[in-house]
Amino acid sequence: MNRSTFAVSAGAMTYWTLGQQTDPEVLQKGLSQLGMPDYAPQPRTWLMSLKAALAEQFAKPEELIRPLRHKHRNGYTVVVESKGESQNSYDRTVNACVDKDGYVFVTAGNADRFELQRLTNHFRRVLPAASVADTLTDIIHGQLDGIALKAHGGLYFIPEQHVGRWLDVVMVVEAAAVQPTTNDLSVVPLEMNAMTLRDIKRSITREIETAAERLRVDITENSLGDQALLNRAVRASQLRDRIRQYESILGEALGVCHQHLDIAVQAFSVAAAVQEDDAVFDGMFA
Repeated sequence: MNRSTFAVSAGAMTYWTLGQQTDPEVLQKGLSQLGMPDYAPQPRTWLMSLKAALAEQFAKPEELIRPLRHKHRNGYTVVVESKGESQNSYDRTVNACVDKDGYVFVTAGNADRFELQRLTNHFRRVLPAASVADTLTDIIHGQLDGIALKAHGGLYFIPEQHVGRWLDVVMVVEAAAVQPTTNDLSVVPLEMNAMTLRDIKRSITREIETAAERLRVDITENSLGDQALLNRAVRASQLRDRIRQYESILGEALGVCHQHLDIAVQAFSVAAAVQEDDAVFDGMFA
């Protein structure tokens, strides 16, 4: 993707399609250069690499990969599911495990151990799409003050002041794809209009409502000490700041968001009142 400058009043909308092979070392190096080393996902474990290898080698719909008891020692079994009129039957074909050094053992049944080893080594060296997607959403929320425009993700808003930094992340992730797969990320400039305003407002309201309710339940259903309450107070303060940030972006008050957070703060106040000294919490919710 070409690096360019956006001249927009709102920010940008972003979405992506990720391949199943991303180089973790390239991604780690690129994100480190951007000051985000902690966001790079860890490579697959040997055990998860073995599972991916089995899924590749035994890819028919009726071939199921299931963990054995104590899977870290015993690995996985491959069973073939045969559908019947009143019940299904299952026949084991292969058991396989992997040791701490990545050596694959076929402990039951017949399988090409050398091919299984090759595939396990390959999947150890590449990241799946889900890991890279988690990294991208963590960066959007944790570094760029972005927000999901859909309830289940897949489409995100990046505020204008962070679009340039996001484009740098895009370049890193696209460059980390291992051929023949690709990582394709799109960034579309957004102008603030009535529909953009409505969609962003809906999204931030949904986010704050969910986070505030989670906070309220956590406070009311658990017996929390001073430090735990202080941690929740910090979280509530962060949510208040986030509301104010989006009020600035949208140019209007978000009273409903404040009301959702106020409910959680009320629960906090009740919990703090039973502590011997609640002075430490003063000023946290201004």
